[in-house]
Amino acid sequence: NLNKYNENSEFEIGLMFESDIEQINSDIEGIPFTWDYDNKIEAIYFNTQYQFTELFGIQLGARFESHEKHSLIDYNDLDCVADICDVFNAVINHPTFINLEDEKDVLYESERVYPSLYFQYKLSDSNQIKFGSGRRINRPSHYYTNPIPNLDEYQAKFIRVGNPYLNPEDLYKTELSFINSSLGYFKTTLFY
Repeated sequence: NLNKYNENSEFEIGLMFESDIEQINSDIEGIPFTWDYDNKIEAIYFNTQYQFTELFGIQLGARFESHEKHSLIDYNDLDCVADICDVFNAVINHPTFINLEDEKDVLYESERVYPSLYFQYKLSDSNQIKFGSGRRINRPSHYYTNPIPNLDEYQAKFIRVGNPYLNPEDLYKTELSFINSSLGYFKTTLFY
């Protein structure tokens, strides 16, 4: 039974499947550099809101997610006399990089629940505050995980290269928001 404040309440449920499969081949001074990448995410989620009174309510949600990422790099040190080879080898074999000698084939797997709970209080018809907490995931973009070196600026000894073994960040977040909808929509949030 819904109380009179929840006559138009909604319950959202959904499924998500995302698959990103790539093979990128590069040729640097005749030496091949290959990256095979397979990233699969499957999730089910729900979200709902419930008003206890006209002014006070909660928003509750959760997402169960299964994530599998497989990354395989195939390359050899460049064996050539060109300046580009020295710069490339120095970058790829630098200890702050990904140590390709030890790990050329890496599998990342995780299964997690990401819950969230928010308390909402209506200050007026156009002002509302929201306080809540939840767990979330920050995934690195393809730009940051692509290990194929970008050699456009190698003469300046700068090679942009991503880390294919970079894993997502698992975060717990608490936030306080103020929302004003009198002149359009304005939201400001403090979070930790």
